[in-house]
This record gives sequence, C-alpha cells and structure tokens, in this order.
Amino acid sequence: MKKNIRRLIYTLSIVSIVWIGLTIWVQFSNSGDEIIIGETGGEPTVLITYNPDPIYNLDEQICIAFAKGLATNGIKSRIITTNTEPLTEEYDIYVFCANTYNWAPDWGITSFIYNIPNLENKNCINITVGSGSTSRARTILAKSVQDRNANLMDSREFWLLKPNDENRIEESNIDVAVDMANQWGLEMGLKIK
Repeated sequence: MKKNIRRLIYTLSIVSIVWIGLTIWVQFSNSGDEIIIGETGGEPTVLITYNPDPIYNLDEQICIAFAKGLATNGIKSRIITTNTEPLTEEYDIYVFCANTYNWAPDWGITSFIYNIPNLENKNCINITVGSGSTSRARTILAKSVQDRNANLMDSREFWLLKPNDENRIEESNIDVAVDMANQWGLEMGLKIK
C-alpha cells in the first residue's frame, strides 16, 4: 500500500512539473511579429493583438482572416504579437485574441490589455481561441477589457478541437474557424464603416 502511494505521488509530481513547464513555455515563447492587412491610410484604425502559440498557431490564422474580412470593407489593420515594441500611437478599435490555457486567457494578452495607455472609452473586440473550453477564458478576457473602462463591441470563441459549426463537421475544423473569422470580419467591417 505504501509503495502504491509513493508511485502515485511520484507520477503526480512528474505530471505537475511537465504541466507547469509546458505552461511557462507556451505563455512566454513570443516574438515581435507584425502584419499589415488592408489599404494604407483612412479611418478607422484597427490594432489586432495576439500572443502566438508555439504548438499550433490558430490564433494568428484567426487574426489574419478577421483582418482580411475588415479589409474587404476598406479597413486597414495592424496585427502584432504581444512582444512587439510598446504602443506609441492610439487606435480607434482594438482587437484582442487570447489563447486559452488552463481555462483562462494567456497571460501575454491580459498583460498587454492592462499596459495599453489610454484604452478607456475605446472600442474593443475580443477573440478567444482554445481546444474547446473557452467560455471561462472569454469571460475573464471580457472583464480585462471592462476593467479598463473600454467598450466591448463584440466577442467570439473559436475552437481547435470542438466543432466550430455543427453543420460543417465534415470539413477541417481549422478551415471552418478561419472562414468564420473572415465572415465575422466582413460583418464587423460593415458595422464599423
């Protein structure tokens, strides 16, 4: 009996150490990437921010698809990672894309939200990406924006494993999520304009 308890404690310790190590690696592996989508100039100005996932970068694909939807309506977007140089300019609309880790948004995006100067009264859009358990993360992300007294215009969830559209389960779930993000960008672009 004593031997079984030791094995259990040993196994749980190893699993915990691996889990903590993976969480730290995913939360802090970041690069300062930037992508511009859409025509230069014009209003409104949109900043899309995400913390890249080193395992499967669905968040980047969702951000690009959303920006392409906005661009169809003549809206230019700047897509950056949370590790990009500090912001020196203000935007009309901020889009925050959070990965879900341990049922919460990644630390990089929540820290980024709290460190943006002059976010008060700005329009924001939230995107939550995860394996399927993103509802709690979506709520926490919304609270992060509301704590800064910003206006949350809209919020959506996209899943890596859980079907994004029950009517399209024969298609790749990733392709469905990217298509849905593009369509959402089209809709939001019309509302914004």
